[in-house]
Amino acid sequence: MHRLGRLVVAAALLGGALVAVSGASLAAGAVATSAASASAAGGTGCTGYNVGGNAWAVQCNNGAGYGTGSGGDSSPDDCTWITLAEAESQFLVSAAVVAEYKAPPGYVYLVQDCPDQWFGVQILLFANGGKLTTLDLAEQAYAKLSPPTLSVGTAPPSGQDGLVGLPEWFWIDAADYLTLSRTVSLAGLSATVIAKPGQLVINPGDGQASFSCLGPGTQYDPAESAASQQSDCTYLYTQPSAGQPGNEFTVTVSVTWTATWTGTGGTGGTLAPITRTTTIELPIAQAETVFSGE
Repeated sequence: MHRLGRLVVAAALLGGALVAVSGASLAAGAVATSAASASAAGGTGCTGYNVGGNAWAVQCNNGAGYGTGSGGDSSPDDCTWITLAEAESQFLVSAAVVAEYKAPPGYVYLVQDCPDQWFGVQILLFANGGKLTTLDLAEQAYAKLSPPTLSVGTAPPSGQDGLVGLPEWFWIDAADYLTLSRTVSLAGLSATVIAKPGQLVINPGDGQASFSCLGPGTQYDPAESAASQQSDCTYLYTQPSAGQPGNEFTVTVSVTWTATWTGTGGTGGTLAPITRTTTIELPIAQAETVFSGE
């Protein structure tokens, strides 16, 4: 079926709401969007980038990428984004519609054309980002990185009292301590973000300074003797937690991932670090000394 035979549907962003408009209304040019309401609609978090001629790439800060129809990190792949003028030349919209859609400064109306699909054409307002760069792709990849919530282990284990003068072991699951990587490719450009975990930083919660450990720490094995095990991530409490809220010390455990990126054409740089922190409650009891008489 010829494209003109499809139902043409436009999505006009009015006051931040998505409103469906019938093909008949479009043909009559009845859809009008004021500069004020169009500007407010820019809060969608999506940006249109010109990638040459009438072709545009679209990226969204929430991780959704609509692409240019060339694959990569785009969805759906068989759709393209073009200018209103190009859409008019392809008979996807009428001249009256083009005349009604006047984007405010800093924004652009783009038409999504999906020839192999039946839901028709969409006209959406995007922030006009200018030329697409590898840094734009790196920032999109960075937004998709998600370091895990830290799963903290201790010995003595959670729920049991630690003892003053007895080393308390700390560690996190090895699966929580991984190098993270994400690549985004679009319109012939590509960028890869790599985030590497740093030291395990522990605030013991007893008023003393935080300390750090290399790597995720060593998990204590209760099936083995204490004398046969060692860890570089232990802490010696010198006072009990009695008198603290809940009679427990509030311990915070954190890891910071350092992020760097590389892109097409030898581009690259650093991005803001990402920190994950978990808090646990740890009871520490006073060790008792037992004397035996003769």
